[in-house]
Amino acid sequence: ESYIGVALTASDGSVLGLLHAAWNEPIRNVNLVKSVFQFFAVRAGAEMERALMEERVRRQTRLMEQTEQAAHIGGWELNCITNNLYWTPETYHLHETTPQEYTPTVETAIRFYTPESIPLITQAVNLAITQSRPFDLELQLITAKGRRIWVRAKGCVQNEGGMVIRAYGSFQDITEEKLAQQALQQSQANLTAIIESTIDVIFSIDTNYRILTMNTETVSFFRDVFGATIQLGDVLADVLSNEIVETWIADLERGLQGESFSIVRTIEWS
Repeated sequence: ESYIGVALTASDGSVLGLLHAAWNEPIRNVNLVKSVFQFFAVRAGAEMERALMEERVRRQTRLMEQTEQAAHIGGWELNCITNNLYWTPETYHLHETTPQEYTPTVETAIRFYTPESIPLITQAVNLAITQSRPFDLELQLITAKGRRIWVRAKGCVQNEGGMVIRAYGSFQDITEEKLAQQALQQSQANLTAIIESTIDVIFSIDTNYRILTMNTETVSFFRDVFGATIQLGDVLADVLSNEIVETWIADLERGLQGESFSIVRTIEWS
């Protein structure tokens, strides 16, 4: 019996596999057979390395697309020499269109934005290309299906020889975050309006007795009762007399320790 084995190697010298053969009789010309196997081993190693590289690229591309979908983030790239614009699949998805339906260009991509957002993104792209200035904007656009969404558009550039040759960045749907933020702001505005409309003294402090929030009635109360002028950020000990502070601190300390309580006192003033 005869056996021969030649390693299949990558361009960096790492072993990818083995080219092996066996015969049921002696090899008459060992050097010839070895040369033939080594020749095919080089070709097979190169082909195997190419296949592995293609699989790695496919895996990375698949992972990138899945990550983009999970995070609602797309990517874009602009060749500043040819003016060709490339979108990743998620960017098409966020615009609610497909590569078959639409070929992006800088001019037509900007038209997706709302009228109030177009001047902002136009200026940002121009400054990026002409002055290498990166941008990070929160804007509104109207998708191909007419749906209005909020997006975060980021961009930066690549320079070679003092010239911008490439601009690229990310594109993220932040509609849910924006709506939640607007709802919170509206809720805070409503709460502020309610607090301001009451005749009760309402204010909040931190653990250092620094005033964090207060309504207009609180300002009047401190002025009329204690003769003190207060504003946000003041520490109670700095604006009230020692006698008043000692009493109040004892009361407020209970609240700062998590206790809910009610106190009735008679305060006299002229």
